[in-house]
Amino acid sequence: MQVAATIPLLPVEEQQRRARRAESGYDEIWELLEAVKDPEIPVLSIWDLGILQDVGRDGDTIQVTITPTWSSCPAMAAIKQDIVATLAGAGMTARVSTRLAPAWTSQWISERGRQALREYGIAPPSPYVAPTFVARAPKRRCGGAHGLKDAEGIVDTMSKRLEGVRPVTASDSASAVEGWRHMRASSLADAGLRCPRCHSSQVRAISEFGATACKALYQCGDCREPFERFKAL
Repeated sequence: MQVAATIPLLPVEEQQRRARRAESGYDEIWELLEAVKDPEIPVLSIWDLGILQDVGRDGDTIQVTITPTWSSCPAMAAIKQDIVATLAGAGMTARVSTRLAPAWTSQWISERGRQALREYGIAPPSPYVAPTFVARAPKRRCGGAHGLKDAEGIVDTMSKRLEGVRPVTASDSASAVEGWRHMRASSLADAGLRCPRCHSSQVRAISEFGATACKALYQCGDCREPFERFKAL
């Protein structure tokens, strides 16, 4: 018997990030930094994107911590400059540091950020779903006389399955590719992927890479329009 439970929750790291903001005592600074946008997706603030991690103070200097979406993301340099410039405009001196662990995940994008992506014409990544825990009945150990009999049965079953095995042919490869396409289409439907323009679920992947490395390219089967999707990581 198997008992599975799937509960949608915030990732632990995102809960901690929100708690740091709520408990920091620097509400004014957090709000100022809401004006700093991702230069590649200007409708997303660095808070809604999930890369703004912490705000503190070191003497007269404001210490801002960010986590890049990718360690080599070219937008990070521009974001650091914008953070410093934004706080300088409010009469503050800022220093920006980078935190690489825990690694950024698309599950840190806020719901407001996901809606902004849709309105901008980019499909957001799939929402967070907590891990599924499955309870299984204990398995019988392969020990003693009964265990030996179980092991012999397993070997006999495997031997029978191997009978008549033949080399892989071109037909097999074609079937495998078709099966992968079907699985891919099913996974897209299961993930709730919809065209951000007409909201159709009839979509197909065109390329794993869009205008930037963090997005993939898709096409809607109904309105026929191409669109990008923010990759789920």
